Amino acid sequence: MAVELQEIGGSLQVRSIRPLFEMSQTLAAYGANQYDVSRDGSRFVVDSLDADQASAPLNLVVNWTAELKKK
Repeated sequence: MAVELQEIGGSLQVRSIRPLFEMSQTLAAYGANQYDVSRDGSRFVVDSLDADQASAPLNLVVNWTAELKKK
Protein backbone atom coordinates (compact mmCIF):
# COMPACT_ATOMS: atom_id res chain seq x y z
CA MET A 1 0.00 0.00 0.00
CA ALA A 2 1.07 3.58 -0.63
CA VAL A 3 -0.06 6.38 1.67
CA GLU A 4 -0.02 10.07 0.85
CA LEU A 5 0.70 12.14 3.97
CA GLN A 6 0.35 15.86 4.65
CA GLU A 7 1.82 17.78 7.56
CA ILE A 8 -0.75 20.06 9.17
CA GLY A 9 0.03 22.00 12.32
CA GLY A 10 2.96 19.78 13.31
CA SER A 11 1.09 16.48 12.85
CA LEU A 12 0.77 14.10 9.93
CA GLN A 13 -2.60 13.57 8.27
CA VAL A 14 -3.38 10.68 5.92
CA ARG A 15 -4.55 12.04 2.57
CA SER A 16 -5.05 8.90 0.49
CA ILE A 17 -4.30 5.19 0.56
CA ARG A 18 -3.87 3.06 -2.56
CA PRO A 19 -2.47 -0.37 -3.43
CA LEU A 20 0.90 -0.40 -5.19
CA PHE A 21 0.13 -3.63 -7.06
CA GLU A 22 -2.29 -6.55 -7.03
CA MET A 23 -1.34 -9.88 -5.45
CA SER A 24 -3.29 -13.11 -5.69
CA GLN A 25 -5.17 -14.16 -2.57
CA THR A 26 -3.14 -17.38 -2.49
CA LEU A 27 0.11 -15.45 -2.42
CA ALA A 28 -1.12 -12.91 0.10
CA ALA A 29 -2.11 -15.74 2.45
CA TYR A 30 1.55 -16.79 2.73
CA GLY A 31 2.51 -13.56 4.49
CA ALA A 32 5.27 -11.01 4.26
CA ASN A 33 8.06 -13.46 3.43
CA GLN A 34 6.94 -13.80 -0.18
CA TYR A 35 8.32 -10.44 -1.34
CA ASP A 36 11.29 -8.16 -0.87
CA VAL A 37 12.15 -4.57 -1.76
CA SER A 38 15.28 -3.63 -3.68
CA ARG A 39 17.98 -1.80 -1.75
CA ASP A 40 17.15 1.54 -3.41
CA GLY A 41 13.40 1.05 -2.86
CA SER A 42 12.54 1.31 -6.54
CA ARG A 43 11.46 -2.31 -7.17
CA PHE A 44 9.69 -5.21 -5.52
CA VAL A 45 10.56 -8.86 -6.07
CA VAL A 46 7.50 -11.07 -5.57
CA ASP A 47 7.34 -14.86 -5.43
CA SER A 48 4.23 -15.30 -7.54
CA LEU A 49 2.04 -18.25 -8.40
CA ASP A 50 0.32 -18.54 -11.76
CA ALA A 51 -2.80 -20.67 -11.29
CA ASP A 52 -3.40 -20.78 -15.05
CA GLN A 53 -0.09 -22.48 -15.77
CA ALA A 54 0.35 -26.23 -15.41
CA SER A 55 3.38 -27.38 -13.44
CA ALA A 56 6.27 -28.70 -15.47
CA PRO A 57 7.25 -32.29 -14.71
CA LEU A 58 10.18 -32.82 -12.38
CA ASN A 59 12.72 -35.49 -13.30
CA LEU A 60 14.79 -36.74 -10.40
CA VAL A 61 17.87 -38.77 -11.29
CA VAL A 62 19.26 -40.83 -8.43
CA ASN A 63 22.57 -42.66 -8.37
CA TRP A 64 23.75 -40.77 -11.44
CA THR A 65 27.42 -41.16 -10.46
CA ALA A 66 27.13 -44.92 -10.98
CA GLU A 67 26.27 -44.25 -14.63
CA LEU A 68 29.46 -42.19 -15.00
CA LYS A 69 31.58 -45.09 -13.74
CA LYS A 70 30.15 -47.45 -16.41
CA LYS A 71 31.62 -45.43 -19.27
